[in-house]
Amino acid sequence: MWTSRPEEPEFLVHPSVETYLKGWVHRPHPVFREVEQRAEAEGFPIVGPVVGRLLYQFTLLVKPRRVFELGSGYGYSALWFVAALPEGAEIFLTDYDARNLADARRYLGQLGRPVTIHTLEGDALAHFRETPGPFDLVYADIEKTRYPEVADLAYEKLRPGGLLLADNLLWRGRVLPPEAQDEKTQGILAFTRRIFQEDRWVSTIIPIRDGVSVSVRR
Repeated sequence: MWTSRPEEPEFLVHPSVETYLKGWVHRPHPVFREVEQRAEAEGFPIVGPVVGRLLYQFTLLVKPRRVFELGSGYGYSALWFVAALPEGAEIFLTDYDARNLADARRYLGQLGRPVTIHTLEGDALAHFRETPGPFDLVYADIEKTRYPEVADLAYEKLRPGGLLLADNLLWRGRVLPPEAQDEKTQGILAFTRRIFQEDRWVSTIIPIRDGVSVSVRR
């Protein structure tokens, strides 16, 4: 997840367009707004309802039985996944902070969905390596310097036809020269080269909010 700098815009789209898009988002349960309001009050980075709805839609399309989240915070993106997961599916949440994971379980419990939720405290990639696959859907929103590792590991863990989703691929425009110099941006660019230049992925970047990549494993 990113931390904003005062001189940077929050989104690459015009704020009025972002407001317009948010206006069309239907939230399946009041808990979504509860988490959104908390995140706004605390300045905690979440994907927001526009990207959340996209995650929900892809989940409905793919109908995954097993989902792995690399970076879960207190469960906002997981709410969108769980709301759309089929009965009996399982999702793995990761975060360094046990309190965030406890809050995520509490929020997800309000949905009342027949889904198994695993919470893994600590390094997301380490847990991903240790958790047996295959997975149907993997979502990445961790330290950007580690994004290149995500592409390689996700290919090993996803089933053929499985989906890899990643947030912050446009990185508030910092992926564009001459801005693309710092280590985090280089991590995003290295990840982007992997998912677009390697034949094992079919990828698109959707330019909503901070850019969401959608990659199908061949």
